[in-house]
Amino acid sequence: MAKTTPKQTDFSKPLDDDRREAFCHAYLQTYELRESAVRAGYSEKAAKVTGCNIYKRPDVQGRIAYLKEQLTERINIQSDDVLREWVHMATANISDVMDWGMEPATDDDGNPILFNGVQVERPFVTIKDSKKLARHIKAGIAEITLTDKGSFKVKMHDKNKPLESMARYLGMFKEDNEQAGAAAAGTVAALIASVQGTPLPISTRQEDDDEE
Repeated sequence: MAKTTPKQTDFSKPLDDDRREAFCHAYLQTYELRESAVRAGYSEKAAKVTGCNIYKRPDVQGRIAYLKEQLTERINIQSDDVLREWVHMATANISDVMDWGMEPATDDDGNPILFNGVQVERPFVTIKDSKKLARHIKAGIAEITLTDKGSFKVKMHDKNKPLESMARYLGMFKEDNEQAGAAAAGTVAALIASVQGTPLPISTRQEDDDEE
């Protein structure tokens, strides 16, 4: 009679199979089934199918869930925290950080400069005091540098990545997904409202894998 390996129920312990254990850790780093299989040491040629099959195993599912829970506790961050940061970056506006336009030009003594009797204007750019900026506005700033000429250079976060991340979370890239479509209804508005302190409803979704 063939010997049956007992099912693992304590997922706080590493899986008996070293490559499956490595797959679990790789998945939490990449969230890509094929890449996780390759990193775990499986054949690259069959990694797509292998990754899908491994991911469906109950022991792997249990171990991934445990590791994810431990990771969340260590970094003390929840889904709504991540979503809120995406919203901050996606809705950031450069006008929240600086003012620009035209203003009356004056000489060194403060007198208006005229040309043919008309007040001359000059362009201006003013960076707003960071102490007066709300945290969610600061979250939209990717980089601020001071140039050799003593002026500030402001770079905002690219909107494409957070918008794509939110779209994937809402299931907008999956055709005929009724569950995702229902969950998405009004969710973007809720995300934006959450920036102002409104409680953020988090929809439940399964891990997305595109493996066949």
